[in-house]
Amino acid sequence: MSAVFVGATRQHVGKSSSCLGIVNVMKKKFGKCGFIKPVGQRHVPVEGGLRVDKDVKLMKEYFGLEESYSVMSPLVLPRGYTKKFIDGKITEVEQRDKILSAFEAVKGANPFTVVEGTGHCAVGSVVRMNNAEVAKLLDLKMVLVVNGGIGSAFDELALNVAVCEAAGAELGGILVNKIQPSKFDSVVDYFGRAISERWGVPLVGCVPYGDMMDAATFMDFENIFGTKLSSGHEHKLRHFAEYELAITDLNLFLEKLHTGAFNETLFVTHASRSDIVTGYLVYAATYERMTGKAMQGGILLSGSPSTPFGAWPDQALRKCIESSSVPILFTHVSTSETVKKLTKYVAKLNAHASRSDIVTGYLVYAATYERMTGKAMQGGILLSGSPSTPFGAWPDQALRKCIESSSVPILFTHVSTSETVKKLTKYVAKLNADDPSRTDSVVNQYSKHINEDKLLEVAGW
Repeated sequence: MSAVFVGATRQHVGKSSSCLGIVNVMKKKFGKCGFIKPVGQRHVPVEGGLRVDKDVKLMKEYFGLEESYSVMSPLVLPRGYTKKFIDGKITEVEQRDKILSAFEAVKGANPFTVVEGTGHCAVGSVVRMNNAEVAKLLDLKMVLVVNGGIGSAFDELALNVAVCEAAGAELGGILVNKIQPSKFDSVVDYFGRAISERWGVPLVGCVPYGDMMDAATFMDFENIFGTKLSSGHEHKLRHFAEYELAITDLNLFLEKLHTGAFNETLFVTHASRSDIVTGYLVYAATYERMTGKAMQGGILLSGSPSTPFGAWPDQALRKCIESSSVPILFTHVSTSETVKKLTKYVAKLNAHASRSDIVTGYLVYAATYERMTGKAMQGGILLSGSPSTPFGAWPDQALRKCIESSSVPILFTHVSTSETVKKLTKYVAKLNADDPSRTDSVVNQYSKHINEDKLLEVAGW
């Protein structure tokens, strides 16, 4: 009976995705594979009102694992748990006993067991159950997942290895994740040599970056904004890697659609832009009638009906939306707040370079504001669009001079609006049991890049 502990160097490096790949590989090899997450922080309800770590729910339901939820998720840290531990209402011995008992049950029933940690190696230190301490408790070697790269990735790894060494946990191997395809061979070569020379451990997997791995779905958007789809409910699990702010006039928007390059794009526009919404619905219907295929895009409508600038579509248009198969969701927050929630980035005004009216308006308002209040505005503008593309019209010389003489921070991104938003976007869509299409993609992607022999060697098989 063998097992391995999978930890990470920081949040969002793809630890859970890596565990999906490992479980899949070992399940194919041995016919069955166990899984346990000893310490969980983000928990969800399951049968009988029990709350378990969300990754346990995903693993059990996706792979049909036999062990009970309570065994696979023995220790969950809800709000207030830390204070109870510090107050002595929960003891370290209690925690250890729960984890050891559950681990032995899972390990004893499976030829191979994957033990998943929580966050980076020091997470859980305040209750004396961080990842390194749990790995030491279970007497398991650790496989650490690190994001693709060489310098900064190695630095992150070194910090986490120090935590492992302090706890007496043994490093067994490294899995490098989300490697840019153009740098794949270089990262594998140099990173592999660096860890071998420094710690004498192997690479157990190298996974190239896949655009759809982190792509959000409308299910994610429903969670983000706390609203429900108004139409296209059957497309709740449609993934989007491309975002575009629809702030141009209707003619330019339709020209853009007719290029065919935006059929899988999620458009964000204000709910008052009934022209954009109607134009998209008509184009989508025409496209489906002409090609026999549905467009793969969708719309987020921003704005709140309770604000002066939150004009809502009229009743007729709302009926058109609700009867459409195009997935459309009202965010119930402003456009800037919508973009902020999508990107997890402090929102700056984002306009296309062709929108000289937007730029001029902002500059005039900023100058007026400063003159009236004696204080400068704290905003700024990112101007998207490339002068080499049809939709990349650059501001004329006069406006460029106004921009250059202004104190407003303005930056030309030299890429499309969708690419600008994509680069700003830091949202990482999380795996969950209700999104089997994403889980399938992740399992297939990661399984191909797990070195089965090296992993078994680390686990002492």
